[in-house]
Amino acid sequence: MLTLSPTRIRIYQDCPQRYALTYIQRVPKSERTEGPQLAFGSSLHAALKAYYKLPPTARARPVERLLQEHWVRGAYADRAQEADYFTEGIAILRQYHETTPQAGRRDVEVTLSQVVRLAKQLVKLVGRVDRLDHYPDGGKELLDYKTTLTGLAPRPERLAADLPTFVYYTLGRLTFQKAPRVTVSQLNLRTLDRSAAAYTPDQLAANDAALAALACAIETGSYEARPGGRCAWCPVRHSCAVGMG
Repeated sequence: MLTLSPTRIRIYQDCPQRYALTYIQRVPKSERTEGPQLAFGSSLHAALKAYYKLPPTARARPVERLLQEHWVRGAYADRAQEADYFTEGIAILRQYHETTPQAGRRDVEVTLSQVVRLAKQLVKLVGRVDRLDHYPDGGKELLDYKTTLTGLAPRPERLAADLPTFVYYTLGRLTFQKAPRVTVSQLNLRTLDRSAAAYTPDQLAANDAALAALACAIETGSYEARPGGRCAWCPVRHSCAVGMG
């Protein structure tokens, strides 16, 4: 059975050849698989996961220690660049702690999984949610952290047209069927700009069709390479004749 996740979908959309090398041929990955921005985002995600494992009264401890414990090394051009990113990371975590309410139930890195039928094929959808908020009225919000340099979250209409985000929404609706509402949002950690996907019936139908088409393309072996700027940081570039060209 085909398994699709937001990460797998995004990789296929960026470069079907990378998808095939990663998930079908399963070629070994190169040691250096992240640039500075990706390593920085991974560090912040890990630090926030650890942050929520602490009792609320202990979360005010120096964020420098949290970030230091979960800092991803080896992706920066030099020590000066790494120091700049680390300083920014401290500021981001401080801002997050100072502005995010500590009350309310929040789960971090929750994995959701459901089998769905797309057109004529069964597909397993899997997604790891960065943060799952539970509201007093039973509503659920699935939150995805981002660290894009613009500091902006996508507008609601654009987020609703994003297939990986739609997978989160589908998983949320199927998992929490009794919830009065399920919302999928993105939070840019740099500025705390936040946006929730705004789905219309037409957009939901378009997403269903697009997801089914993508699953069909994967199953039928459509794996063309799409060379570009991402090739420099592709973890399977050494196994791709186009990417190495």
